[in-house]
Amino acid sequence: MVFSRIMGAWLIAICLFAGISPSFAQGVLGVTATNDRVGRAPSADAAGEADEVQRTNQWTVGLVGGLLEGAYLRFAAEISRAVDDGENMRVLGIMTKGSIQNVHDLLYLKGVDVGLVSADTFDDIIKAGKIRSITDRLQYITQLHVNTLQLLVRSDIKTIKDLAGKKVAVAKKGSSSAALGIKVLKKEGVKADVHMIGWTNGFQKVKTGEFAGVFTAFVKGQTTIFSSIDPKSGMHLLPISFDKYADEYYVPIFLDHKDYPNLIAEGESIETLGSPVVLAVYNWPRGTDRFRKVARFIEYFFKRFDTLRKPPYHPAWKEINLAAKVPGWKRYWYAEEVLKKYLKKRAAGGIKLNAEERKILSSIKNTEQKRQFREFLKWKKEHKPH
Repeated sequence: MVFSRIMGAWLIAICLFAGISPSFAQGVLGVTATNDRVGRAPSADAAGEADEVQRTNQWTVGLVGGLLEGAYLRFAAEISRAVDDGENMRVLGIMTKGSIQNVHDLLYLKGVDVGLVSADTFDDIIKAGKIRSITDRLQYITQLHVNTLQLLVRSDIKTIKDLAGKKVAVAKKGSSSAALGIKVLKKEGVKADVHMIGWTNGFQKVKTGEFAGVFTAFVKGQTTIFSSIDPKSGMHLLPISFDKYADEYYVPIFLDHKDYPNLIAEGESIETLGSPVVLAVYNWPRGTDRFRKVARFIEYFFKRFDTLRKPPYHPAWKEINLAAKVPGWKRYWYAEEVLKKYLKKRAAGGIKLNAEERKILSSIKNTEQKRQFREFLKWKKEHKPH
């Protein structure tokens, strides 16, 4: 300490003699003329804010989404907004590399409680066998939207086979769409020069002709980076046949003129693959602190799900079936309990029925007619004169 002060004083004196700023000497030695130790900020506890720390963390849940340009992050943000209840429930939407990264984070990253995961990612992990007891550790709350794989190519590419030896862009490493794009190329026996540079960069390189194609994944019906393509550009979407993927976690999707008026002619359609996305959660046992947070999140999610089905939220929420079962996955036991209560309440239309109304409802066999009758009863109750 004393030696440091002496050396600092000598160096400052030399700098003054040489016409050099003393601050230079202070920076070199890490000393100052008046203070030889950097002050440390007090912790929240030391500052008497322990109660604030407790309140802030008590009901805060971490939700891993995806890349900025993808649908995962938007859905995570909308969930966060819909279930927000101040200190009673707060969800932090987290930007990540995508589905594969989300599985890793749900298993190992502190502060991550829930995440969006593609069903095919889970299947690939199970087949790889590198993570023990994955089906017991990672489960789902509900199925969400379906991600649609789309392959945009330049004018000279007529089939997937034409991509052989050419540059093709996919999403960044860690995303399910990147893995699926590579899987499609392998199943087609195409050895392309694949670059994980993301959709936006890949799209720009296809526009300039540097790349032959780009794989993307969007939700059918949403406006995408392809929506404003000039039909005279020659760029077009290639079909991906579902036949080779019928035994996996995919569903057939058909893009049509309504999806892309500039790329698909009226009356035509393009076949491709869709990958269901789930809201995944770690299988926390009852009584743990993490279970306590996740349980409240699940309750809020189901309670406010109808809010998500209205504007300004993504239109795809209207297509989501909370009761849908996801092959190969187990529904988290607490989510199963809350879902049963939600469906029971919804079956009654959220209202109490008298004997005559119950009799009429039980006599209706058509599911859609039942729903309409419940909606009518609900409307009648809400507009009943007081």
